[in-house]
Amino acid sequence: MGNYIVKHYNFFIKVNWILSVVTAVANIFLYTKLPQIVGNHFNMLGIPDSSGGKAIIWAFPLIFLVCAFLFNEAYIDKLSLGWIKNKKIMKICILGVQIILWIAILSPYIYYFSII
Repeated sequence: MGNYIVKHYNFFIKVNWILSVVTAVANIFLYTKLPQIVGNHFNMLGIPDSSGGKAIIWAFPLIFLVCAFLFNEAYIDKLSLGWIKNKKIMKICILGVQIILWIAILSPYIYYFSII
């Protein structure tokens, strides 16, 4: 499993670029249709437990872009972190963080599309 992740690491990072574009396009559609106040933090059941202005949806594509830059393989390989000797383990950990971010950022879109 670990070798598969390392071999296909760039594919997983490209998903950030794709998600950035997809969420930006979704935002163009959603922004005019959403109410001024929307949920901006959700509990484990996907129910909003905090609210704020609808402009928060523009942060999601930006987060994907930042992750695409920070987690790209060329940058990771040049990183000289003395406490991390094994780049394979680092890439697997980064992918774990990515999956958590994908779920955390994409799940609010289910809510946003349900309220329009």
